[in-house]
Amino acid sequence: MNMLTRRSGQDSRRHDCLLLSVAIIAIANHFSVAFAESPAPPQPRGHLEVLPIAGYEHGGAEISAFHAPSKHLLTVNGQKKGIDVLDLSNPASPKYLTTSLLEDLGSPTSVAVSSDMIAVAVMNADKTKKGHVVFLGPDGQRLKTLEVGYEPDMLTFAPNGKLLLVANEAEPTDDYTVDPRGSISIIDVSGPVESLNPSRITNAGFEKFDSQKNQLDPSIRIFGQNASVSQDLEPEYIAISADSKTAWVTCQENNAFAILDLEKKVVTKLVGCGFKDHSLTGNGLDVSDKDNTINIRSWPVKGIYQPDGIAAFEVSGNTYLVTANEGDHRSYETFNEMRRVSELKLDPNAFPNAEELQKDENLGRLQVTTVNGDQNRDGLFEELYCFGGRSFSIWSNEGKLVYDSGDQFERYLADQYPKFFNSDHEKADFEGRSKHKGCEPETVAVGRIANRVYAFVVLERMGGIMVYDVTAPSAPVFENYVTTRDFQNNAGDNGPEGVMFLSAEKSPTGRPMLIVSYEISGTTRYYDLQPRADVVLNE
Repeated sequence: MNMLTRRSGQDSRRHDCLLLSVAIIAIANHFSVAFAESPAPPQPRGHLEVLPIAGYEHGGAEISAFHAPSKHLLTVNGQKKGIDVLDLSNPASPKYLTTSLLEDLGSPTSVAVSSDMIAVAVMNADKTKKGHVVFLGPDGQRLKTLEVGYEPDMLTFAPNGKLLLVANEAEPTDDYTVDPRGSISIIDVSGPVESLNPSRITNAGFEKFDSQKNQLDPSIRIFGQNASVSQDLEPEYIAISADSKTAWVTCQENNAFAILDLEKKVVTKLVGCGFKDHSLTGNGLDVSDKDNTINIRSWPVKGIYQPDGIAAFEVSGNTYLVTANEGDHRSYETFNEMRRVSELKLDPNAFPNAEELQKDENLGRLQVTTVNGDQNRDGLFEELYCFGGRSFSIWSNEGKLVYDSGDQFERYLADQYPKFFNSDHEKADFEGRSKHKGCEPETVAVGRIANRVYAFVVLERMGGIMVYDVTAPSAPVFENYVTTRDFQNNAGDNGPEGVMFLSAEKSPTGRPMLIVSYEISGTTRYYDLQPRADVVLNE
């Protein structure tokens, strides 16, 4: 017993000495300590299998919607400036039917379906003119056209089928001489298509926030040239609550949510998304395309979440939001906010090791904003802010962060695809996107299967689908990853732009399905969703 006690005491003293040594090294070299290595790559649980059924080559494919009564798939074809209509009654053998051409109105950007109603958002070729919503029949025939706001980018029906919401992004012209006001068009579609007219449209804008510019959450980015709040906000994507009473709209460049009261048809609140601290372990990222290695680690950088796609889901009576944190920057003829870290002057007090940081193999190549980081506007940057979160997040219905996937996407992809890590979507170039937004989560769909809730996040640059079980919103489980991209031959499905979940009740197979639209390859791909044979999905 005494021998054991003495040996234990010796071990304890050695341990204390070791800790003291580590502490001394940390004090002497605090910069190195800030770069703690990320955790091990996440391993997919694999309870839900995502199995490719078939696909179709459109030439251009951006967003899709499924009309269950006719079993027709409608896909935005950017090349044809129309809507492709496919018979998907047998997903293993899709049949092309027709294309509804919309070039006379502009370029279609989104399509949505509710019951027997089909709506398409069409952006005017002239940004200074308003866009339209076109209502189609299941065979692509035009039924009704309504004028909405500037640059309609996305549209979706409320779950009750009585409202159609359109996100009017309203970007400025390239010379920034005209900057239309962003808005959300709320269309009462409770009657038949023939009864729709302009009186059914309410355009919810942001004018009431113009006088509150200095009182907004500081993480909300209002920075357009001479722009008011209502001009600067650019609605991107919409999610709607199950009771059809509330909507949440991402304003991507602004790093914000807008919350809408759909009963009063007004924007009630703007919520900033905050920033992601990449100096924390678990929030690492690979920042250089010139170091010839995968180096996911902590850096003294903050990420601007800037979510693109958003979806809403309910758990235990509470509504949550899930976002794909793609990131985006503004680049126009007269204004470009993006610079490489090597091009900036760093404050020597904040970055005493600036010369080392700004090397190409470190932070030098990383693309950051010039809008944030120079608080006192003396030309020296005290902080660095990069675009996007390289992750997906879950938020409360008030816009408070509940969960973020940190660096899980990059760590998994580095482990599974080391030769093609952070490739661009047009070519398999190792680390091509490390300096700018990484794998680039584009959008997300949420679906319920056997009392479990799943989030399907598509990665625009790497081309795959991340699947998470989000039934416990504060502790999601990495479920699966699937890709149909052929890196070796630069082929297969690449550049996903839209993702859609079909419940078993609406699916042509009678089983849950996932439909993904790939912009770069111009294809749509259909996936069967089913539990692994030895797994029973339950509460």
